[in-house]
Amino acid sequence: MARRQLLTDEQWARLLAPPSDEREIVRYWTLSREDFDIIFRKRSDHSRLGFALLLCYLRYPGRVLGAEEVPPGALVSFVARQLGVSPAEFIRYSRRDQTRREQLAELMERLSYRSFDRASFLHYLAWLTPIAQNVQRPDLLVEMLLEDLRRHRVLIPTRRMLELLLHLHQARSRAERLDRFPVWK
Repeated sequence: MARRQLLTDEQWARLLAPPSDEREIVRYWTLSREDFDIIFRKRSDHSRLGFALLLCYLRYPGRVLGAEEVPPGALVSFVARQLGVSPAEFIRYSRRDQTRREQLAELMERLSYRSFDRASFLHYLAWLTPIAQNVQRPDLLVEMLLEDLRRHRVLIPTRRMLELLLHLHQARSRAERLDRFPVWK
């Protein structure tokens, strides 16, 4: 049986996308002194740019920059300007996925990020219960969930995993309501 879609494709795309508004870009993707300290340990311009973009993606939207994913040009340019390199350096960086994977592992360890795993799934299933008693709109629940994942440096899982989490939560909530108000025949 197919599940009802809680959010539209457009809503999911907006929630999981990197920032597009100029204020959001400046807020989430401006590099700090500490960021520069670790970025400039990389030997080449393309490696520094790729590393910085991985870092920015971890912070916001809170997920991994995919192997075949090309960040929006405005974001690449914004980060490249801060580093004093050409945005075209990203093309060189994207040719070697092993470097991306190694740098991602380094960033996750250095900045204490962790993957969304079974324990995270169970934690957030329970976490949603008291919140959903007051918030009925799925889009607001997802926004709150994503914000908490970012705050606790847990990588945002796939859209499918988020949908499963919300559907299971809804089923659990319905079951709890039925337990509280049994129907006698």
